[in-house]
Amino acid sequence: KPQLEDNAVEAVAKFCCDLQILDLSKSFKLTDRSLYAVALGCRDLTKLNISGCSAFSDNALAYLASLCRKLKILNLCGCVKAVSDTALQAIGHYCNELQSLNL
Repeated sequence: KPQLEDNAVEAVAKFCCDLQILDLSKSFKLTDRSLYAVALGCRDLTKLNISGCSAFSDNALAYLASLCRKLKILNLCGCVKAVSDTALQAIGHYCNELQSLNL
């Protein structure tokens, strides 16, 4: 599949602010820029799949959790750098509606 880049995700986040489900899985080229854009632009997300996106940092994931508080399903499988104590504490603190977390 063609690889998404940060510019595309930033555009989606900017113009699709009512988005509730976003699947960015296996988008290896994405960086923290994408997560910051999603956090700022898509605060109504209920389902996010970023499995296989190994470049995301724990700070970016914690920031996303602090703004996307309606998340119910979050797939982080393969997000090696992002899944840390810091990020998981932020998810636990901010994402009170979370029902499914895949690590």
